[in-house]
Amino acid sequence: MKMDNKKSKKGTRRIEAWIYTVITPIIEALKIEKSFLKDKNWTWRYYTKNLEFILPLEGYVDSASIPNFEDFFNTNLKIERKRKKREDLRAALTENCQIAFKYLTELEDFRDNVKSSLSMYGEYPGGAVTEKDFHKLIAQYIINDTKEMPQHYTTSQFWSKFGNEFLEFRTGEKFEELDASGKQLEVEDERFLITLENLRSVLCEKYDIPAAPVFYYDWGRHYR
Repeated sequence: MKMDNKKSKKGTRRIEAWIYTVITPIIEALKIEKSFLKDKNWTWRYYTKNLEFILPLEGYVDSASIPNFEDFFNTNLKIERKRKKREDLRAALTENCQIAFKYLTELEDFRDNVKSSLSMYGEYPGGAVTEKDFHKLIAQYIINDTKEMPQHYTTSQFWSKFGNEFLEFRTGEKFEELDASGKQLEVEDERFLITLENLRSVLCEKYDIPAAPVFYYDWGRHYR
């Protein structure tokens, strides 16, 4: 989209929609996503075979704003290419999580270790997860490099006791490839974040739009 002075007034509402419903939500989501990636917490779940909190970019946009999402990326083709690269890296990370999961759950030493740890622990700590699938949950924790667990988790005390021992299985070629793919996504997210922040700044300046919606208050009622 050519953004010259002659068209700036006409296109202001469209640019506002991009900033408020697409660019800013994605920026805020990528900041959170980066913190997961930095900690090697891929938020991968064995029961969905997917990353729970590292989503395709459209997953960070309200469903009612998907037309704005499509308009933004269809218009800004360089950023669309960056989006596709990021989605490819996300898919690679997802696949590598699944590969690591298959490796772990087929490893006899790992399965035996889970059984012996359960036997030593006594009371079953898996909550709603069946004992048959408990090794899958432990594999998930290993894949996500879980160091600590919230105390309200039913597996919290079990993991505090045996977690370090289980994390010793997080080694070898499969996990090297997994962590490398996560690092690639982290780097691309940082580049994408900078691109979007710079674009938002340029658009706000060019079209004289505030970076966030401005609300005015009057006797407890607010309106734009």
